[in-house]
Amino acid sequence: MDNKKFFSELQKQSGIEKALLNRMMDVTLNILREQGVNLKPVNIDGLGVFESKKRKEFLFVNKENGEEILYPPKVVVRFVADRSYVEGLKCINN
Repeated sequence: MDNKKFFSELQKQSGIEKALLNRMMDVTLNILREQGVNLKPVNIDGLGVFESKKRKEFLFVNKENGEEILYPPKVVVRFVADRSYVEGLKCINN
């Protein structure tokens, strides 16, 4: 499901007008970004936790030509689903 389909389905099921729904999603994503940069987890009850970790920079050496590439440090976000959410998905699939 792409963004367009997701938003149209969310709008249809929630009954919220498109402009307000877009604003709510923008605010939610901004909160996730801010907390991610600060390496703080965001827990959404019944859904899961967005955890962020900082990866260190590392040097990659191409074995074929000896070229060295320095990859800078970066923040990586990982989603861990809540157990109740996973169980709900299992019930839907059965």
